[in-house]
Amino acid sequence: MPALGQVACYLQGAGDWPLAEYGTVYGDRKVATYVCIPKKPTPFTIRFMTTGYIAPGLSVWVYVDGVLQCNRNWLDFSPSGRCQTDRPESNDLAITLRQGENHLRDDTFLARSWYFGKINKGM
Repeated sequence: MPALGQVACYLQGAGDWPLAEYGTVYGDRKVATYVCIPKKPTPFTIRFMTTGYIAPGLSVWVYVDGVLQCNRNWLDFSPSGRCQTDRPESNDLAITLRQGENHLRDDTFLARSWYFGKINKGM
């Protein structure tokens, strides 16, 4: 599970088991990691967690093979631990991202679940 300060995330396979990670590289406020593709088509989600106060707002951006899949934003965190909105009075987050989103011409979104599929190798 790559972790950077108070932030951690990992890929979950269909049975809620974490996928093995390799070659994790830490950079300036970012972490990149690689996973082996399972032998059978396998759906996956991304589990994202924080502990404690980090900033007034947080964003998560998911890229797969360099293509933006989705992003999520949260606001109104407070150093006191009390959020300004209806969320529980905690600055901890634990969410699961389940799908990529394609922005369509009519300003709607098409959601597609993520999964590992067969790799087409050319000779």
